[in-house]
Amino acid sequence: MKKSVPIMILICLVFSIHCNRDNRDKSKDIDEIVLNPKDEVVNIEFTKEKRTLVTGIRYTRFFVYNEDVNDRMYIYVHGYDAEEEKKLVAKKYDSHLNFISEKAFPFGQGPGDVGEGTTFCQAGDHIYGPDNVTRRVNIFDKNLNFIKFVKILDPVISTIFTEGGDSFFAFHKKSVPEGFTYNFIHSTFPTLKKKVVNCSGTLWLWDKRKKMIIGLQPELSFFIKKERVYFLNASDYRLIMFDLNGNKLKQVRLNINKPIVPKEKKKEWLFEQLGKFGVDKCILVDKVQPASWAVPLEKGFAVIRRKDYSTNCQGMAEADYFDYQLNHIGKINIPCFYSIFGLRHSRMPQTYHYQDGYLYLIYEDEETEEFYLEKWKVEEKL
Repeated sequence: MKKSVPIMILICLVFSIHCNRDNRDKSKDIDEIVLNPKDEVVNIEFTKEKRTLVTGIRYTRFFVYNEDVNDRMYIYVHGYDAEEEKKLVAKKYDSHLNFISEKAFPFGQGPGDVGEGTTFCQAGDHIYGPDNVTRRVNIFDKNLNFIKFVKILDPVISTIFTEGGDSFFAFHKKSVPEGFTYNFIHSTFPTLKKKVVNCSGTLWLWDKRKKMIIGLQPELSFFIKKERVYFLNASDYRLIMFDLNGNKLKQVRLNINKPIVPKEKKKEWLFEQLGKFGVDKCILVDKVQPASWAVPLEKGFAVIRRKDYSTNCQGMAEADYFDYQLNHIGKINIPCFYSIFGLRHSRMPQTYHYQDGYLYLIYEDEETEEFYLEKWKVEEKL
């Protein structure tokens, strides 16, 4: 108990200092609504229609490009080249998961080069590739042909652009003596003026021995749907709705208990989450985040619920179902997808995508370590 008190004091002090420092930029705070979970089972069915093996790529993600002219949808699966780690590979598929072509991008600073932290997303007629390593945004046409790049002042992750490509939401990474803090920001072109719309405290917190404290930091994710931005702090199970200018409209918190990692399982849990790095350089507190991802569907969205501390997920996972006014409707079962309960990768909405009644996702077979692109038909029978 004596060891935990200084850690908790440090958490509170750091959270207060850094949130207050950015408070002048935040949107106006609103009252939080506390929701009690509902046990009703919501009638939503998922039926797998097809799966395709994705080869030659590690740390796989994808994004969808919608071509308005021909009303076609293309899926670009991208990640590190499995044999040559110094380049990124993007594979193009149609909506039926048929392979079309692939393109490689070397890591570097030249025109058309990308950084190791690059993720792609579509906005309007262009594809954007923001990268927190080179601190720039590469802009491509629909076939991933390079057009130009724009420098950004601060490193950002999990970036999503608004429809016209004139602004984006992202997590802004900031180094502080106690670790790293991630603010949720809204930034507009061409000035790239940054507005902090939510401060969640220090994401990666170190103790005095420079060990990262796992279990107290917020796990964050967000998505854009129906001209609203939905933000999830998975550690506190807090949901916030913003408009496209970053103004806070509503905030709720689901009142549930956090899963606890048994003392004898702490080292094993760290290794499963973060590998040897976690065992050697991290400290794990008893509790872990109760939620994982927020997945938008048509009539509402699902938040993946942790039943326990386990990182394994086969088949279906339990999720809470909310409407787009942040009302909790009940529970559903949703297909597992890549790193659904893992901490290894940033909370990027790029391992799943819902469109026109289908959920597309990247699934990792934990036994073979192979990646699959899957297509599921979704029926929301509300």
